[in-house]
Amino acid sequence: GCKARVPYWKTLAAGEWWSIDDTALTSVVAPIVNSGSMNLKELYGLKMTLHCAPKKNFGAGGPPSPASSEPLVECLKKGVETNAKLKAQEPWKMYFPDEVIVVAQFEEIEQKECYTMPDAHPSDIKALCAHGSVKMADAKAGGAPISYSHLINPATQQPFGHDKGDSDVFQGVHKGAGFPKGTLSEVVLSPQDVLEALDMIVQSHGR
Repeated sequence: GCKARVPYWKTLAAGEWWSIDDTALTSVVAPIVNSGSMNLKELYGLKMTLHCAPKKNFGAGGPPSPASSEPLVECLKKGVETNAKLKAQEPWKMYFPDEVIVVAQFEEIEQKECYTMPDAHPSDIKALCAHGSVKMADAKAGGAPISYSHLINPATQQPFGHDKGDSDVFQGVHKGAGFPKGTLSEVVLSPQDVLEALDMIVQSHGR
């Protein structure tokens, strides 16, 4: 028989974070990954907040008013149904004040940070913590900071995948800061756009 596939962002190996493998996104946010250069000055950092609410609740910019109190996923699922009903009832209309939309707001990360493993080589620590980075507490001080907790298995205090015979040894991470050039401050999405990205509905492939 058929068995539902567990979404990848809920697997232990992913640490319940979303997997980022979009090469177009990587080329903008972290061009050094594509070029092979190790100039960490070119590593940028963004924070994204998703707001889900009827279109009429949004102003010229910023979050909706009043703010939605229901969980994001519930708002997305209800939004798909609501929007389908609105457009089915009046298919000639182009604007629906009650249509549910998702606004993705982007903010820059203002401070570069670095996190290194307790046994990291001094030269790697120097490289990862360059360009004015603030060094976060290491694993000996009670575990990885929340920004990097998805990288470390809490049971072993070792990186995920460390026990799979990987030849490379995880030394730490450098978190970029600042807006990449040409970054939009907001992007408007439909509820199904986000649900597709989460693998919670069948991919439409742009249809």
